[in-house]
Amino acid sequence: MCQYIIPKLPLFLEAHPGIDISVHLDDRNVGLIEQGIDVALRMGQLNDSGLVAKRIGRCRRIVVGAVSYLEVHREPHTPEELVEHTTVVFAQGEGGDRFTFKGPHGTKSISVRPRLRINATEGVRSAVLAGAGLSVSTEWMFEAVEQRHRAGSPRRVDFAGS
Repeated sequence: MCQYIIPKLPLFLEAHPGIDISVHLDDRNVGLIEQGIDVALRMGQLNDSGLVAKRIGRCRRIVVGAVSYLEVHREPHTPEELVEHTTVVFAQGEGGDRFTFKGPHGTKSISVRPRLRINATEGVRSAVLAGAGLSVSTEWMFEAVEQRHRAGSPRRVDFAGS
């Protein structure tokens, strides 16, 4: 989200001279009240709480890998083929070993054995770009890189019918 929100802050601050902003970047869901946070942007399922939440958008999740990885390892053509690949997962503690895909034929949940678990999204992005394996990540995490590297690093993996 940094690449979308942070660049807009100078214009916001210029338009609102009476507002000061303290940005706290964290991939964990911290206690907003305990931390004194007035506004938070979060992704994914929200836990039950007394906080007010409003959806401001949707993020599409994609399977992505560096061209350097895909040149050495056969590109998967179905979600089931991901079990044959090295995977990089975003994980807070344990977890991250299930990828769920929704398609015209329903929902498929695939168990993978991650070789690399990282607790920060920027770390997942860096590992994938370095050729460490495939990941299921939000599209926006790799959007700017895809635009800069039209030749294909990283490359999205699309599954037919999923």
